[in-house]
Amino acid sequence: YTLGRRKNTSHLKIQKESFEERTGAPLYITDRGGDVTFHGLGTMMAYPILNLRNLSITVKSYVDLLEDVMISTVKKFGLNAFGRVPTMRGIWVNDKKIGSIGVSVKHWVTAHGFALNVNTDLSYFNHIVACGLKDKEVTSLSREMGKEVPMEVVSNHIVESFQSIFGIDDVSVEDKESLIF
Repeated sequence: YTLGRRKNTSHLKIQKESFEERTGAPLYITDRGGDVTFHGLGTMMAYPILNLRNLSITVKSYVDLLEDVMISTVKKFGLNAFGRVPTMRGIWVNDKKIGSIGVSVKHWVTAHGFALNVNTDLSYFNHIVACGLKDKEVTSLSREMGKEVPMEVVSNHIVESFQSIFGIDDVSVEDKESLIF
């Protein structure tokens, strides 16, 4: 679990002090934007490291483009994904959140990025109000498709979408499991 800059601990359904003991997963306080979410096995995380000034991209445009990367990726699996929901950043399938964004930008250089639920054990979300969004469900590619989805296929689609949307041909991926590029 990660808790972003909003640090709204009321969105933890278990006391912070006993959170890891009761959930079986650690809780990390981060400097990324956003609220609380879960990143575990089966979650594809992409953390692009970019100089936005060199790309002439504003922070808001960067977040929009990250949504576009996730939307493009999910659509490659035949699902109708959408984003740009006011006050609810990330992407959605059938009114359920499938992808979250939480970035940090210092001196125009990006850190953190997005998390796409692929084969994620969604029961971990029972312990939090994901992204601070009450009455909203969380889903995954595997739940929506009714079968497990190969992580390497998702990784390749994310890289292809990123290259196309950001117009960057040379994307160097350091870690295929969590996509640091």
